[in-house]
Amino acid sequence: MIVKQPPMEPADSGKLKASCLILAGGEGKRLTPDKPLLDIEGEPIVGRVARVVTSVFEQVVLVTNTPEKYRFLGLPHARDERPGCGPLMGIYSGLKQIRHDVAFVCGADMPFLREDLLRAEFDAITDEFDIVVPYPRGLPEFLHGYYRKRCLKVMGSNLDAGLFKIEMLRDRCRIRRLERAWFSARGLDEVLETAFVNINTLQEYQHWRGVDSRRKAAAE
Repeated sequence: MIVKQPPMEPADSGKLKASCLILAGGEGKRLTPDKPLLDIEGEPIVGRVARVVTSVFEQVVLVTNTPEKYRFLGLPHARDERPGCGPLMGIYSGLKQIRHDVAFVCGADMPFLREDLLRAEFDAITDEFDIVVPYPRGLPEFLHGYYRKRCLKVMGSNLDAGLFKIEMLRDRCRIRRLERAWFSARGLDEVLETAFVNINTLQEYQHWRGVDSRRKAAAE
């Protein structure tokens, strides 16, 4: 259950009339279970995620089974209904709690989310689609996509059957694929290098933790 609901945003806030689910339930087997708390440019990764999405969406919910670790964010949280079932369970559990029909879903270990990209993708989830998933390099980015609540029945059925992979929704949900050409047509090519990055290994963390400083130095 969600422990706290934020106040409703004013009608002219400029935020999208959608929710955001930040999934912070990964086991971190290749790095650490606390990887969302690792520092990049003086800020925890999950803090960077929260800073971007709270500026874009009317409601942001952290899906985690260890909410005490993230209390400093001041966000409402939801727990997995059944732990150990992967991100699909996180999406399912979060969708059941939000107040909007649509939610953007992202990982808590994605330090370079872009507001312009999130807003562009939101425009792609027209009524005929249940899910919007970017394919910027030919592979799906399921944890940088939009999901409608009407997917809940299929998600619940798959979870009950032990089908935990998000891609298994494709046979029963209408999924819109956003290929690289879609991003190019909107002038978003430059953001693709970093916008979908998630931190899984020590090598990745060491590479990305100073990227902002390196770019600033190169521009001077």
